[in-house]
Amino acid sequence: GWLYVRPAGAALGSHEYVWQAVVEVGSSHRSVAVVDGTLYAVNAHHGVDFQPLEGAQVHGWKPLNAKGQVLAIAAHNGLLYGVGTRQGGDAVYVLRGSAWEKASKGASRALAIHMGFVYVVGIDNETGYQRVYRQPIADMTLTSSWDRLWRVQKELSALAVLDRGQVAFGLHEGSVQRWDDGTQEWRPDSAVVESRALALTLYEDSFMPATAAAGAVAADGGNRCSEGTAAGAGQAAAF
Repeated sequence: GWLYVRPAGAALGSHEYVWQAVVEVGSSHRSVAVVDGTLYAVNAHHGVDFQPLEGAQVHGWKPLNAKGQVLAIAAHNGLLYGVGTRQGGDAVYVLRGSAWEKASKGASRALAIHMGFVYVVGIDNETGYQRVYRQPIADMTLTSSWDRLWRVQKELSALAVLDRGQVAFGLHEGSVQRWDDGTQEWRPDSAVVESRALALTLYEDSFMPATAAAGAVAADGGNRCSEGTAAGAGQAAAF
């Protein structure tokens, strides 16, 4: 699988709105985040592996010494946050030292952090449908409430948010989905074709030419994406 990137601010339909393959990192991970030039990813055992983003490679992963298991991860201000593995959804945790500490209430299945807000995919108890929720990360506690945002018609395993919450991407059965604010629906992202994405994230890093990139990892089915679209273990819509 390959890691793919694209500028987070790329306009829909522009020549920048394509995924560029950066490096092959394997297809054994299901969630990714970048902290200070280091690439982190959740492995099949719900532990976290890491390696330098610059020069990343398939066999470059090392296990992170962290007590506890997580389903998905995101980064903020040099810290890693994760969603626990409890069946039906779990709280948000923060990695402090070598242990994951509970940081919120609720039952989440995926998360993203952007512009000081934590976004999660959870279950709406009133309807039984998935929905995206958010709250300020600075105010998040074990008792603080989540604000309801968009309904999710398709089950999402990953989430990335940008443009102050006006644009969102999700991962549904290996397909990168983009939130259409006009129709209030999740639709397949037009820049991603013929590949199965495994993870999705948004980050800023001086290693990449773009100031920010929505990223993801995809499992390469034997065909490299044309025009830099997401395929293989990719990022910015897929890893």
